[in-house]
Amino acid sequence: MAKPKYRLQVVENMRATAKSQAAEFVALCRQKLADEERELLRRKGLVIEIKERQQEEREQMFLKIQTGFVASEMMAHKEYMLKLKDTENRLQAEVDNQQMIVEKAKQEVDKALVKLTEASKELKVLETHHEKWTATVKKEAERKEEKMNDEIGANLYQRQRVKSKK
Repeated sequence: MAKPKYRLQVVENMRATAKSQAAEFVALCRQKLADEERELLRRKGLVIEIKERQQEEREQMFLKIQTGFVASEMMAHKEYMLKLKDTENRLQAEVDNQQMIVEKAKQEVDKALVKLTEASKELKVLETHHEKWTATVKKEAERKEEKMNDEIGANLYQRQRVKSKK
């Protein structure tokens, strides 16, 4: 007798595929998050560098003031410091923007994890059903085999009884 075919095998295969795709998407989202976090760190580093540069320039100007300075140097320094401050503000705006991008990436990871969890649950339900179905089919096959063996045994007993009466 041919082994019965599980009627929901196609659905189970589709759910297994959906789960693996969801897992790949989670990995992709996590990689994107890691990339965005690295970019955020890089941008924060630039802000720190520009602040350090500003501090160095202030210290140099302070030394020049102590040793004597020219007014034109003071004006040039002031303009330079304004440019550095503008650069700092621009870089800080980029950091803020990157932080929003990182937050969105974290939300995407969370959404992808939820989808993976759902796909895993759906697959688990079908796997459990498949296991129960397999156990039921096995029990049914064993029951049929027992019934057939009982019938064979009864027939053999009947034949021996008929032979012994003759």
